[in-house]
Amino acid sequence: MPGPPPPPPTEGARTAARESVAERNTSRAFEVAALLAQGRTRGEIAAELGVHPNTVSTYARATGARCPRKKKQKEPR
Repeated sequence: MPGPPPPPPTEGARTAARESVAERNTSRAFEVAALLAQGRTRGEIAAELGVHPNTVSTYARATGARCPRKKKQKEPR
């Protein structure tokens, strides 16, 4: 029979968990962040790296970067 559930994590444990996530970011994630900082869109980055655009978004989330979006051109009247 299983024992009682473990106690909830303390604030120190949560901080340590966040730090370990930051340490696990791969060089590819930082490469994506650098390309995003240059203003490239996730579609452009995906084509360059040979990955799906959603993968670029995942890497961006891992580093806290934001994916810029191309603004739609309005057709002249």
